[in-house]
Amino acid sequence: LIFSAVTFHPTMMTSTKPMAARRQAACVTRSRAATQQRRSTIVRRAQSGPGGNSMEDMKKAAEALKGLDLGNMGKLMENARKAQQQVQQEAMQVQAEMAVTEFEGFDEEETVRAVLTGDQRPTTVELTDAAMQKSPEELGKAITEAYQDAHTKSSVALKERMRELANKLGLPTPPM
Repeated sequence: LIFSAVTFHPTMMTSTKPMAARRQAACVTRSRAATQQRRSTIVRRAQSGPGGNSMEDMKKAAEALKGLDLGNMGKLMENARKAQQQVQQEAMQVQAEMAVTEFEGFDEEETVRAVLTGDQRPTTVELTDAAMQKSPEELGKAITEAYQDAHTKSSVALKERMRELANKLGLPTPPM
């Protein structure tokens, strides 16, 4: 979603343009350029014909322009919109799943347990009796370690979930 320059933070996923959508937009741009080039060629031929800018030559050029098939460009744009909507829906579903998933983190001595949701909201901190015997500085360090551990687990899970989503949608997989 998408993914060569994605920061895997839940609030940013919906604003990042998926790689497939960027590719389709590039195809549309190239298709527009090719159509414009064909139009220019037709007009140049009409202007350089025997009469130069005669009204008859201009009418022939206008008829030739009418014959260009622009229906495929509309279909291409519609397909690009559908692909973008699908990616956004899937990303929102991942965000919703992560918001209700909890991740536990512990300090090195496992005297502090911190719980974060997948969208990085802290829910619980539990201290053992051994943690309560620590100095304020040591306790602060233990709580920080526990939160960092939970955050790391949450981030890894989100990245893995986004990797699965990319595979499912046939997009390039983001780096871990």
